[in-house]
Amino acid sequence: MDKLKSQKDEGCRVTGSILLNRVAGNVNIVPGKLILQNSRYVVDSEIYQLDNIFNLTHTIHHLAFGDEYPGIINPLDGVKKLWEDTDGSPMYEYFLQIVPTLYETSWGLITDTNQYSVTEYVQKVIIQGGGVPGIFFMYELSPIIVDYKEASHSFLHFLTNLCAIIGGVYTVASLLDSFIYHTLQWRK
Repeated sequence: MDKLKSQKDEGCRVTGSILLNRVAGNVNIVPGKLILQNSRYVVDSEIYQLDNIFNLTHTIHHLAFGDEYPGIINPLDGVKKLWEDTDGSPMYEYFLQIVPTLYETSWGLITDTNQYSVTEYVQKVIIQGGGVPGIFFMYELSPIIVDYKEASHSFLHFLTNLCAIIGGVYTVASLLDSFIYHTLQWRK
């Protein structure tokens, strides 16, 4: 208990990478240590006897599921959460929908990666009420694969589009001129 009291106001920095199976699961960050009990991990409640209010303010600098490619947006990058309530501890829940993604460059290099969307939920937990404060990431994989193919157009394609635009402007200007001319002739 003395060791816990000496570490009461300390924080932590979590960094690293985790190899995940292609099935739904979760990653939990909770105060305390885990104990294996009846084939399940549970949180040791000794830390909760010391203090029942935990500040789980956090910043997610970077969270990705696979290699990056140009234009990818990781919605949790740079997210900061500040907990200022003194009546209870927070339970931050992030529900992640992971979408497998294939990205192919114009040179034919293929990157097999993932992108994700997130829904977040925060609630106050009173520890005597049976809740566990922490940061919880629940994820599931989408059965759909997104396939991006980078493509570039030739200079001839550009010239064809430019001629089409010029021709369209010329046609509309001719129709407008003809309409104005015939309207003025009819009024005379």
